[in-house]
Amino acid sequence: MYSSQGLTEADLPEIMNTVRNKAYHVACTRIYEITHARQNVRKGDGIGSGESVTHPNQYAAASRALERASTEGGKVVSDGDDVVMTVYD
Repeated sequence: MYSSQGLTEADLPEIMNTVRNKAYHVACTRIYEITHARQNVRKGDGIGSGESVTHPNQYAAASRALERASTEGGKVVSDGDDVVMTVYD
């Protein structure tokens, strides 16, 4: 399902290890980083400022904000309280 978004078989051992260790937020965050690499999200970036995904709605909001920013020329910011938004200069 995610292979079309950049997730490869080589990524699975790292992700599955975190799931086995019950660090679901780390696994989800890593999937976010991999599937959003086209928008220049790198390992360790999380959903912004290194923040981990802690809720599915947070993942979705960050993803939508990132997509909006990449298509409309803005940038994504997080206020540290799980609020992700697109800011335009």
